[in-house]
Amino acid sequence: MRYMSFKEINIAVNQQWIIFSDEADIAGYAMDAIQTFNKLGVITGTGTDAEGRVIVNPKGNATRAEAAAMLHRFVELLVK
Repeated sequence: MRYMSFKEINIAVNQQWIIFSDEADIAGYAMDAIQTFNKLGVITGTGTDAEGRVIVNPKGNATRAEAAAMLHRFVELLVK
């Protein structure tokens, strides 16, 4: 989000608030970024719970493959 702000990149996303299954574990300062990047398809989460809510696992560690996938999706988004 800071990079996008620095480069003045504005991508419209809907204002609908997504409720994540582990939302209580997401730090307040990170919530807008998680919401935005989930809506843009950059952060897809680690699955869904029984109610269909996305699990983002904010206190977990991303594997190298997961980090690479997020960076790839972000770059692809910027190229459009």
